[in-house]
Amino acid sequence: MNEKEAVKEVQKWAEDESRALWFLNRLEERHGLLAQATEARVARQSLIRRIAELQVDGQVAVWESGRDCDSVRYRGFKCLIPATVVAFDAAYEHENKWADGPFSLWVESPLLERTRCSRDLGMEAFENGHSHVIFD
Repeated sequence: MNEKEAVKEVQKWAEDESRALWFLNRLEERHGLLAQATEARVARQSLIRRIAELQVDGQVAVWESGRDCDSVRYRGFKCLIPATVVAFDAAYEHENKWADGPFSLWVESPLLERTRCSRDLGMEAFENGHSHVIFD
């Protein structure tokens, strides 16, 4: 293959690649996948920025909120982790593995007062005489 043929081959490949990318972008836009990917990317960048802003001596505090399988709602300090996204991901995966219900994790400064509270919504419903319905 000489130089001219090689250039033509590269141009053809580039055109095919751009057509494929254009098609994928249209497909993603049509099905909302691009918006979801963009939202996830922005959330990830926000997490990275927040960890960098809140870290003290290379650590951040992980806080959590959620509800377990018995309708106990909880919120508060969970643990201290190294100020990296990898450490946060590991904490999230560990929590996700053992979660009994919906939960969320976020980072805060380790200097905040470490509190924890919970509320047994199932028991409250029973005590209020409507054990068949749990109000939040």
